[in-house]
Amino acid sequence: MTYKFSNFIGNGHVISSLKTAIDHNKISHAYIFFGQAGMGKTTMALTFAKTILCGNGTEPCDTCNSCKVFNNFNHTDVILFTPKKSTIGVDVIRDITKDINIKPYGQHKIIIIDKADKLTVQAQNALLKTLEEPPKYAIIILIAESINNFLYTILSRCVKIRLTPLNEKEMEALLLSKGIEKENTKFYINYSSGSVGAVNQLIDNKEIYNLKNFTVDFLLSLKKKSLDEVFEMYNDLEKHKEDIFKILEIMQIFFKDCLLAKEGLRKNITLEDKLDIIKLYIKDITIDVLIHKSNLVSFSSEALKQNANFQLTMELMLLKMRKFS
Repeated sequence: MTYKFSNFIGNGHVISSLKTAIDHNKISHAYIFFGQAGMGKTTMALTFAKTILCGNGTEPCDTCNSCKVFNNFNHTDVILFTPKKSTIGVDVIRDITKDINIKPYGQHKIIIIDKADKLTVQAQNALLKTLEEPPKYAIIILIAESINNFLYTILSRCVKIRLTPLNEKEMEALLLSKGIEKENTKFYINYSSGSVGAVNQLIDNKEIYNLKNFTVDFLLSLKKKSLDEVFEMYNDLEKHKEDIFKILEIMQIFFKDCLLAKEGLRKNITLEDKLDIIKLYIKDITIDVLIHKSNLVSFSSEALKQNANFQLTMELMLLKMRKFS
């Protein structure tokens, strides 16, 4: 992967701020890159690190020795720590501190701690000592989804960089750059909620289109079944148990599109290729029932996240959805 600011779409304010710091030699000794999962925080931090070490300005040259070894994940002046446990303890920070105190080969040593919101209080206090009196060459970058778990003393000593979801135009530009046809961009945009990581997973996972077709056909079939036949349909969901959250999310999108179609707002529909099925589905159904079904899906998804029994949750959802058809 080539780490360059020019490869990013969105978060222009973040890139501008980081470039200004490099250009004016105002690089802080500590940063927190934060934002929801899939925003590209680690990629942004690595790009920042590569650019600093290159020393060629506000965009790495990719020709110097520093850039070459960085692209091969072999730069001795960069340490990326990714935790394998549910928390990051004080012993880990002590080891990282030892690495920080070893002088770099170049002008800077950059320590990047991923999932830093997993730092225990003891670990944060141990890290605080380094943040208070860091070596002149050291730059510490913490990566987190939220800053709520950090001690105030940590926050006060770090420059906070928040990455935000991409807007619709930025998402469309990203999708088109990845070869997604324009007529399919709306599905990706709505499904990924502005997350670059989610988009990349969708593009890599070609199965999502099969799941979309399965889910829409499933809902149409359920509407036609008798209450006795509903239990048989559970078996179809059981076969897709590993993808159930994706299926439930597609159900939510389908019901949202049905509501839009009911209100005559068809230009905003996500599942444009399923418009004929949507028209058929809403022919004899009220808005209140569509809202009720959408709420059932939402409730069932939350129940599963709380480790509710899969079969019981799905059967109840299907029975209630069929009852209100």
